[in-house]
Amino acid sequence: MNSQLNWSKMPIEFKEKYEKKSSRSELNNALFLGIINLDWIKFDKANTLAYSVFAKEVNRIELSINLFENLLNFEDVRHENKGIDDFLIDIPRHYFRFPGNNCVRPHVPFSGKEFTDDERQQIESIILESRNAMPLRNDENIVREHFHRLEFLAIFSYFEAFLERFLSDTIWDGSEESRKKANGIVMKNSLPIALQTVIKEINPEIENLLKYIEPQIFNILHFCYLIRNVHTHNLGQATNYMIKNGLDYGSLKEEEIRDADGNLLYKDLCTTYSEFGKHRIEKGNYMTLSAPVSLLRSHSKEIAYILDTSFT
Repeated sequence: MNSQLNWSKMPIEFKEKYEKKSSRSELNNALFLGIINLDWIKFDKANTLAYSVFAKEVNRIELSINLFENLLNFEDVRHENKGIDDFLIDIPRHYFRFPGNNCVRPHVPFSGKEFTDDERQQIESIILESRNAMPLRNDENIVREHFHRLEFLAIFSYFEAFLERFLSDTIWDGSEESRKKANGIVMKNSLPIALQTVIKEINPEIENLLKYIEPQIFNILHFCYLIRNVHTHNLGQATNYMIKNGLDYGSLKEEEIRDADGNLLYKDLCTTYSEFGKHRIEKGNYMTLSAPVSLLRSHSKEIAYILDTSFT
């Protein structure tokens, strides 16, 4: 991969940042991108409006996600200090009420509404339905999964909007015709195809750089695209269309599982990226988001930085 990459065709910042990372394994690639993007996006020196807008949107959604994660952790510690060790496993049901019903301030109208058995049963039914739909059992994981969905869908949309704005307003002339054309390219194609279209308009060498940083990057983005579609249209459950689409593109593969004598037992469907290969993908099964949202977050932030830095 190193011999295919021409550093002279890209900004010097890329060589300084990425060249020394050439010996990473696939897992370390993901770890590397995850660590360097475990921070707020700085946009004070952004070269493009598209990047500035993307940075602000992602920072805002992460502000809310971080608040939720921290409050949940603080409450867990508070309960542990009181001798209650199973808070995250069996979260008290009044935590799930509509906030207006839980308000205990006397000056607030309709505050302190009674927590009836009927309301409690409704909450229990929703939790039970969530457990049946997702391969998760404790309350914390169920709630986190729903927040992962909000974060995943938001970041995916922000990144699509970034590519569209970058293409129409930064590369092209920003006219109404350009914006319609850019919208069509992003909306009618998968995420990796849309990204590759933008790259070709700037500098084709960027595609080699992305593959140098993460050889499976386009398969990862395509899998995120499949995940987005099933979570938008099919309650997060894998479909025949998703599986066929993934196999045709190459983001999914079938692995033969054989016994000690070499006899074929069955075929496992998994991603071509090892991070997901640990989990079987089956039609009708729920696609969890904890790993995909982490990858989408780190990869989209890094790609947006690279595109913005390239446009100087």
